[in-house]
Amino acid sequence: MISWHNSFHPYADYITLILDPEDRNDQAAGLLLDEAIKRSAKSYLQVSIQQDGDPEPEFYKSRQFMEVRRTYTSTLDIQEAIQAIPPTEYTEHYKALSILNLRDWQQHDPDYSRLAQRVYDDYRRVHTINPPAPLDIRKWTELLQADDIIQEGSYIAYSPHRDEIRGYALMHESEAENCVELGWSDQGDTNGLRFSLVQQQLHHAWQQGYVCAEMEIDNTDPERMELLTLLPFHSSPALITYQYRK
Repeated sequence: MISWHNSFHPYADYITLILDPEDRNDQAAGLLLDEAIKRSAKSYLQVSIQQDGDPEPEFYKSRQFMEVRRTYTSTLDIQEAIQAIPPTEYTEHYKALSILNLRDWQQHDPDYSRLAQRVYDDYRRVHTINPPAPLDIRKWTELLQADDIIQEGSYIAYSPHRDEIRGYALMHESEAENCVELGWSDQGDTNGLRFSLVQQQLHHAWQQGYVCAEMEIDNTDPERMELLTLLPFHSSPALITYQYRK
């Protein structure tokens, strides 16, 4: 068993339990789990396992671990997605927005602090079960300037009239060859905005020679989960997160 802390989500102790598949011993695993619970100074422990992983979900449920989240990492063929999406009919409200890539957004937000605040607020909203640390604006602006972020494929929907961010969709380089990662996104109260921004991301990625896109989606963000039905993502086993609360 391995245990660690996470400064990004500092309120839990995180554990990974590894069993020998040729000499599985649930009793020994249970003793290790009990010891981790006893030694933890945090208010809860958290473990994430593959849906088809070992130990199986029932092992944790039998020890009062509760399922709190399912995370799906899904991929799609960009050309297939572009061909499957019908032409978008933009509303007058959408037409009133300025859609800027991350590089051009700097003219409104030189240090990215406005965007960082918005991203943090959205991230905290969908991670109430295991909240992030209090906002450190420097760290969050650094995330928006990381080497893997694709500035020309990350979009901010900006309302010049209100001088506010109405939505955004970030894009990152992926470890997979010829693939991009569709990152954090939000649409606020503008229905369909996220989907429109993601469409633009896919067109940009295709023009740049990428052939696939991947996205990590939590079921704690139901609006973003809709993308799994709107786009032809290939299904994948969920990563299930459990918590034990004292």
